[in-house]
Amino acid sequence: MLSRGLRANTKLECLGLDDNSIGDVGARHLAEALVENKHLKIFDVDENHIGDEGVRAISNTIRKNSSLREVGLQDNRITRAGMSQLKSALSENTSLLKLAVLKNPGSDEDMMRKIKDCLKINMKLRRHRAKRSKQTFHNTLMNFE
Repeated sequence: MLSRGLRANTKLECLGLDDNSIGDVGARHLAEALVENKHLKIFDVDENHIGDEGVRAISNTIRKNSSLREVGLQDNRITRAGMSQLKSALSENTSLLKLAVLKNPGSDEDMMRKIKDCLKINMKLRRHRAKRSKQTFHNTLMNFE
């Protein structure tokens, strides 16, 4: 039911579902709905017994959804294989700015550094786009004078 509502959502920008025992199946349903959702900016599913299967679906969503800015996946059951899927998805998504994955079996120092590096690139791209947009706006105003 929630996943159906997310597909049609045009108002909700933050969805926090911490500690709801969603598991892999629930994560998959939510992730599939979020592929179509273009309004949600924050998706938090910390402490939900989500493992690599659920993260595979969430990684697919991260690849395809450019409206998400933050995803919370802390204290789940994500192994290094799942973390690799998330890192790979970040290499295709330039809009995600925060990915919280601490307290997972696969959140070792090396993987955390790789994820952080991808997010730094996204932050730089965001600043560059904002600067370019501001310049375009200024140039447009100059044309009207």
